Amino acid sequence: MEPPLKRKIGIIMNGVTGRMGTNQHLVRSIAEIIKQGGVRTGGSVLMPDPVLTERSEENLRACAEKAGLPLPVSTDHDAMLGRPDMEIFFDASGTQYRGPFIDRAVAAGFNAICLTVDTAHYSRRERDISKRYRAASARTPEQGGFQQGLDWAQVDKLKARYGVPLIIKGVAAAEDALLCVEHGVDVVYVSNHGGRQLDHGLGSIEVLPEIVAAVNGRA
Repeated sequence: MEPPLKRKIGIIMNGVTGRMGTNQHLVRSIAEIIKQGGVRTGGSVLMPDPVLTERSEENLRACAEKAGLPLPVSTDHDAMLGRPDMEIFFDASGTQYRGPFIDRAVAAGFNAICLTVDTAHYSRRERDISKRYRAASARTPEQGGFQQGLDWAQVDKLKARYGVPLIIKGVAAAEDALLCVEHGVDVVYVSNHGGRQLDHGLGSIEVLPEIVAAVNGRA
């Protein structure tokens, strides 16, 4: 039996040196996938091939060390965006920097934008409480602006400004799927983010049929 074909996926991980970026997006996600040998799909294996970018090389190297992998780092964003082997630009930098980074990514040839949507307020996450974890950002019940920052007006602006396919990840109801269609969203990505926000929320597979029916081939 022939070994599965391994396909590397170049990912620029920008601004993941913060606690949430390092722990959630790098250490618990991408790094673990690499350590387990990639993701099998059919007769092939998808292997993330990340490079970490930010302004501080010292912070980047500390981040790579925490991931426990010899990951490449760079402070030259434009050079990384210009690499033909980079397929995904993941941005976890501050909101004030996001617009310019999207401009540069689209100009460099990245041809789709994916937004993650969530509940309007940061929920009570009991696993975080039991571990005495406190987010380093304004993600508290009293500071709901962190969750409320993305609205349909911003979706419309992104769609009009860049003219590339727009993906929205985190749709979990037919009503929101219809809104996606009305606002010209190209891909409706059904997800409840692992159920971390609402313990009584339905699973993605349960809401998929109603969302497929609502979209009706329009996205």
